[in-house]
Amino acid sequence: MPRIVLLCLAFLPFGLFAQVRLVPTTGLSAGTVYGAVTKSTVAVSGQSFSQAVRLRTTSRPANYYDAGLTLPTIAAVAKDDVIAGEVWLRRLLPEGIDGLAIFNFEKAGPNYDKSHTAPLLNGSTNWTKFRFAFKSVGDYASGGGQVALHLGAQLQTIELGGLVMTNYAKTRPLSSFPNDITYSGREPEAPWRAPAAQRIEEYRKANLTVTVRDSAGHPVPGALVEVRQVRHAFGFGTAADGNRVLGRTGNANEQARYQSYLTNWFNRIVLENDLKWTVWEGINGRDTATNALRWFKARGIPVRGHNLIWPGTNAPVFLPADVPSLFDNPGALRTRISNHFADILGLTQGLCADWDVVNEPLHERAIEGVLGRDALVDWFRQARNLDRSAALYLNEFDNLETPNRDGTQRLLDLLLDLRRRGAPMDGVGLQSHFGSYLTAPQEVYDRISLVMNTGGSSPGPVAKAQITEFDVNVNDESAQADYVRDFLTVCFSHPQVEGVLMWGFWEGQHWQPNAALIRRNWEIKPSGIQYSNLVFREWWTTTNALADATGQVTLRGFKGDYRVRVTADGVASEMPLTLTSDTTKEVPLAITVPEVAADIVDGKVMIRWPVVAVGYHVERSEALVPPNWQPVTATPEVSGDHWQVRLGPELPPGFFRLTR
Repeated sequence: MPRIVLLCLAFLPFGLFAQVRLVPTTGLSAGTVYGAVTKSTVAVSGQSFSQAVRLRTTSRPANYYDAGLTLPTIAAVAKDDVIAGEVWLRRLLPEGIDGLAIFNFEKAGPNYDKSHTAPLLNGSTNWTKFRFAFKSVGDYASGGGQVALHLGAQLQTIELGGLVMTNYAKTRPLSSFPNDITYSGREPEAPWRAPAAQRIEEYRKANLTVTVRDSAGHPVPGALVEVRQVRHAFGFGTAADGNRVLGRTGNANEQARYQSYLTNWFNRIVLENDLKWTVWEGINGRDTATNALRWFKARGIPVRGHNLIWPGTNAPVFLPADVPSLFDNPGALRTRISNHFADILGLTQGLCADWDVVNEPLHERAIEGVLGRDALVDWFRQARNLDRSAALYLNEFDNLETPNRDGTQRLLDLLLDLRRRGAPMDGVGLQSHFGSYLTAPQEVYDRISLVMNTGGSSPGPVAKAQITEFDVNVNDESAQADYVRDFLTVCFSHPQVEGVLMWGFWEGQHWQPNAALIRRNWEIKPSGIQYSNLVFREWWTTTNALADATGQVTLRGFKGDYRVRVTADGVASEMPLTLTSDTTKEVPLAITVPEVAADIVDGKVMIRWPVVAVGYHVERSEALVPPNWQPVTATPEVSGDHWQVRLGPELPPGFFRLTR
C-alpha cells in the first residue's frame, strides 16, 4: 500500500497543492459597498460567468477612494506569494466615457498596504477581461487581505463579474502570468499624438542659419557645416543620492556607473533626500549635501533644491524632532523655521537653480494650522530675500496621477490664493508618481493647462511648471515603457513645462525599484530604452550640409547647446552655440584669399589664380553702386599651377571678382 500512495503522488502536479482560491464562488456579490455606491446582483448570459454586480456611483466624494466595494479573502496569504486571476467589466452609463474601477489587493485595515493596483477601463457596453498577477507584500490570515474597488472618480454605472483570484504560493514565477494594464490614448493613432508633434515642432525647435566666410569676409560656398547637439535646453533630470554620488555608499564600480548615467543621461538633478530639513541637520548632512551640489556644479548640471520645508507631521522625515514641540509657541516656531532657511540658503548660495520652498502643503498642513496660510507667503518671501538667483516652486502631488481633476483644482485654488496674498512664486512642481492609475496623455496636457491657465485671457498663478518626481510603478513592463514614452511626449509638447525629472533611474537607488529605468545589474529596461530613444534620438539634432552659393546653411534643430564645425579647403573651425530661438551665426574660416591676376592674351582677357584655391568662379557686375554680380559663363580650366578663365571680346565692359 505505501508504494501505491507514493506512485499516485508522483503523477500529481506539484503546483496543485498550492493553488488556493482566495475569493468566494459568488465573487463580488459577496462584497460590501461603502460611500456613495449602490450594488445589485444581475444575471449574465453568453459569458463564462452567470452573474455580476451592478455598481452605481451616485455622488463624487472628496477622494476617489472614498467610495467603492471591498471583498475579504477566504484563505491565508504569505508574503511573496504569487497571486493571479481575472475580472470582467463593462460600462452602462453615462455614454461616451470610460467606465472606471481602480482594482486593488491590499491589507484589510490600516495602513491598507497595497500589493497590486490597476485601473480597469472600458468605454463599451461589451464585456472586457482584465487579467492580473502580483506578489503579496505581506502575510495575511483569512480575511486579512481584501480586494478593494475604488469607484469614486466619476458618476457612473458599471458591471463587474467573473472575478477569479488564485494563490499559487511560490510554485510559479510571477513572469508566467499576464497583466492587462493599459490606459486611454495608448494606441498608435490616438488623436492626441499629431497635435503633440506639432507643438513640439513649434515650441521645442528653432531655426539656425550658419554663414561661412573666409578671411576677407567673402562667403565660402560648398563649405561643410556639421551641427552636433550636446545638451537639451529642456530639462531631462533625475533624483540622485548625495552619498552615492560622493562614493560614500556602494562600491567603486557602482559609483562609476552611477556617476556616468547622471552626467550622460540627464541635464538636471534633484537631491532626493540630502536637502530635506531632517537630513540636512543630521550626521554629516550639511557636508554631504553641499559637496554633492558642488560636484554637479563643477560638471555644469543645474540642481533643484528639495525642499526648504515639508510642513506636516505625518512622517518623522518631514520635520526635526523638536519642531512639533514648538506648535504651542508660534513665535518660537517662526524663529526656528527662519533660522533653518537662513542656514540652508546661506550654505547653498549659488548651488541650486530652483528650490521647492514648500513641499505638499495641501496634504501636510500641521504648521499652517498653527501659523495660518500667510506663513506660506512668508516662506516664499524669505527664500527670495536669501537667494535671489533661484527660481521658487511649490511642489505637490495628487494632481496629474489621479482619476479625476479634484486634486488639480485644489492645487490651482491654493496657487491663486498664495498669489493674491503676494507670494513670489515662480513655478509649480507636479510630482507625478504613477501606479494606481495611468492618466490619459491628453488629460495630462489638459490638467497642466488648467493649473497654468494656458490660453486664458489672464496670466496663470505661476509662469512655469516642472514635472518633479516622475515614475511609473506597474508590473507590466510593456505598459510601463509605453507610458514613459507618452507621458514624456505630452509634457515635452506643453509650452509651459520646463522639465521632467524622474524620481530615480536605477533599481539599486530607487524608492520604488520596479519603477526604475535600469535594473539592479545595469541592464536597461524597456522604459529606459524608450527614454533614451526619445531624448537622444528622436528629439536630438545631429546633421551636416554644404553651404549654398551665399555661404549659408539653414536648418531646424531642437533647442539646446551645440558644437558647430565648418570645413573648407582643408581648413576647419569649431565653436559652441546655444540655440534657444531663431539664430544666425557667422563662422569665420582662416582661408587666405587667392592672388588674382589679369592679362590680355590674343585679344582676350585672361583671369588667373593659384590652382590650390578650389571652388572659385568669376562674377561680373556692370557697376559697383549698386552691384549686381552675375556668374560669367566661361568655365575655369587648369593651366600649369593656375586656374584660368578666358573672357571673349563679346563680353561688355564691367567689373569682375573672384568668389565662390
